[in-house]
Amino acid sequence: MTYDYLQGEDHHYYITGFAYSLPDDRKEKFTNKMYLSTIDCKNLEVSNFMVQELATLYPNRKLMGDEAVPYTIKSVHKSKDGGFSIIGEQVLSTYNISTAATSFSNYNIACIKLSKDFQMEYLTTIPKIQVGVNYFSFISTYFNEKIYILFNDNQENSNKYNYEDLKWMSNNQSKTGLFLATVSQDGTYKKEMILDYTNEKEKVNPILSKVISPNKILLNHVTKIGILNIK
Repeated sequence: MTYDYLQGEDHHYYITGFAYSLPDDRKEKFTNKMYLSTIDCKNLEVSNFMVQELATLYPNRKLMGDEAVPYTIKSVHKSKDGGFSIIGEQVLSTYNISTAATSFSNYNIACIKLSKDFQMEYLTTIPKIQVGVNYFSFISTYFNEKIYILFNDNQENSNKYNYEDLKWMSNNQSKTGLFLATVSQDGTYKKEMILDYTNEKEKVNPILSKVISPNKILLNHVTKIGILNIK
């Protein structure tokens, strides 16, 4: 079992992760069974413990290459209807015994919407490849019943929605941009490049940026800061 302790809105924290169940041959390294429990810090009550099987999290066949990277849950957002929007990412860590350094590769993002009685309403996968680059991963916020996800990507991926069609993200400024993906209530999503790094000295660092209100993200731009307003 893996777990993450994540801060949510309105003084809530979440204990969430994936429950690993190894078969007899012990070759299975991950599972599609996700659990979630809510902690209300105002009255110190623990509630909403559930386990949900995500049947479409992985393709229903033998997994190849990057497909087999397990998911890590990165954020949980409480919906106005009492449900939950859960954002996960495929994260692969590699330890180099020679240099004693750990490197990370970050792949697809999964957006999971659960109703208040923990029934799955949708599971949407946003294809992404971030390998051997700086300023990887993403930051997310929930506003007006939509999920907004901010990440860096190759400029050529603006209109590409299939993993097989993606260009790898580059550290080359002229090939990289800041993208915003918007996931609607029905699980469909669109993405757009909102900042072209061609004439910028540095990229925005999503994982060092901060959501300061549901529709405002404080951007860490290494040498300066900025505000992204979502309307």
